[in-house]
Amino acid sequence: MSYYVNDSLTLSVGANNLLDNEPEKVDGDFEDYWWKNYGGKYFENSPFDFNGGYYYVKASYNF
Repeated sequence: MSYYVNDSLTLSVGANNLLDNEPEKVDGDFEDYWWKNYGGKYFENSPFDFNGGYYYVKASYNF
């Protein structure tokens, strides 16, 4: 989300994975196969990153 303070100054805030959800973990027989062959702990097609939430604040000034 961005807020235009004036013609030159813009303030922005944003987030990725706002609620810090965890991806689905690999479990069961598939876990043994996955760990031995790929070293993975989470399914790679999860909509969430295993690093957790990412938040930022940005200020932009145009001359």
